[in-house]
Amino acid sequence: MINLNTFHLVTSKEDNQLYQVQSQLLSQKNNKNGPEIILQIAILLTLPPVSDYAEAVKLLHAGFEDEKDMRLAIIGSFLSSTWENYRSNPFIDSLDMFLNNIQKQEQAIIYYLKAYDIFMRNQISFYEDKYETLLNKSVALYDGFVYPLYRLSQISEKARANILLKKALSNVKKVWSAKEIEEKEIADFISYQSFLDEHILGVTLSESNFKLIKRNTLGITR
Repeated sequence: MINLNTFHLVTSKEDNQLYQVQSQLLSQKNNKNGPEIILQIAILLTLPPVSDYAEAVKLLHAGFEDEKDMRLAIIGSFLSSTWENYRSNPFIDSLDMFLNNIQKQEQAIIYYLKAYDIFMRNQISFYEDKYETLLNKSVALYDGFVYPLYRLSQISEKARANILLKKALSNVKKVWSAKEIEEKEIADFISYQSFLDEHILGVTLSESNFKLIKRNTLGITR
């Protein structure tokens, strides 16, 4: 089990509210819930005003090396692609070890993350065929998410893009208003499933992100 005290965690000076939540999580950590606590603390590190994405990636990588929990690699891969796209993603190849032993929905997430890594590195022009293949694999395995369909629509011809965007919009389960987001508890933000649903899958979205996708539809209304 990794020693969390070796990482630069949230301090009370940075944000006392986040620090108090972190302290509660640290007090709950044991051998059985280690990955869950690591996930929540890592996501906590990404919240403003701390927003320490580098330390979050570092923590998730150490946790994954110790536990080999797929959830750590999924969140770690996304954060690495998003915030550290100038360096090699330490999770992206490790995700392959899970492909033969997981359900199709989880396989779809992994293929999407591989495509997302190409997207965030602005390398689509270099790996155009690979990018399209990965997105098509993701959508073929499971078409109930939003962002894989949305990304695929961006590189598809008009007729198919229209179909993909319609399907993407139909998959949105919740659109969060600014007021609802303000009223959320910290625990709502640091849940693995909540983070996955909003930032990676897109099945829950803020109003602004929902409108962004909707603007790309060809006259489609929800």
